[in-house]
Amino acid sequence: MTAGIIEIESKRAVILYLEDIGELFELRKIIPVCMKCGKIRYSDGTWLRFEKYIEEHMGVDMSHSLCDACLEKYYPESGKDA
Repeated sequence: MTAGIIEIESKRAVILYLEDIGELFELRKIIPVCMKCGKIRYSDGTWLRFEKYIEEHMGVDMSHSLCDACLEKYYPESGKDA
């Protein structure tokens, strides 16, 4: 697969050139994720939170917690010894 940047109506876009039809099936495995908020884009253009996507597509429930690095970053006063 080869990628190139093109301009269409003053907007930049990426075009993918497939050398093999098998690459098309590989592209189906790619999930478009917002690089800022982590939401996942559906084929209809709507965006859904990652957790909701996983719940709907994998049949699992998500639980939230904080890793040690985030706990220290966002709640430094709590500390591990507190």
